[in-house]
Amino acid sequence: MEFDALQAALTQAGIPVSAAECHGALAGWVASGLGQDPSPLLESLLDQGAAAQNTDATRCHELLVSAHTALRRELDSEELKFAPLLPADETPLPVRVAAMGEWCEGFLFGLGLAGDAAVQGGSEVREVVEDFAQIARAGLDDEAGSEADEVAYAELVEYLRVGTLLVHDTLARAPAPARKLH
Repeated sequence: MEFDALQAALTQAGIPVSAAECHGALAGWVASGLGQDPSPLLESLLDQGAAAQNTDATRCHELLVSAHTALRRELDSEELKFAPLLPADETPLPVRVAAMGEWCEGFLFGLGLAGDAAVQGGSEVREVVEDFAQIARAGLDDEAGSEADEVAYAELVEYLRVGTLLVHDTLARAPAPARKLH
């Protein structure tokens, strides 16, 4: 799925959630281990009443279901092909940094819908969650962004990728004796 295509669909449908935030929420939901069915999350992200009457919102819903399926496949794969859905590298760095923060906010929202999954994941998962919360507040002082800012951004995106895989491996692949949706 392409970032711009999902963002255009969300905008056209009048849904005030960014593509990065939606993808992050789906990733957090799937990584929690409770994300087999995207319906609870999509109901939280999208106005289902509008989706039932609006073909643009229906199309958006279909794209997000498709993204959910792709995320499950990517996170379950041994090939480690998962990557956060963010704007293309040609996009100005401040826009990409803002989208990265929105992705983290979405991830935390999706994971939060799973209740205390992060607590049950132990210290490594809690550390990733805390780091994602810090990254969600990221911003740039310089509008253009330096080469060092570009490198830092790339490193943070890689951390999002690896952190998400770690959370998924810890929560979704672990036995789920008492985990339930709250």
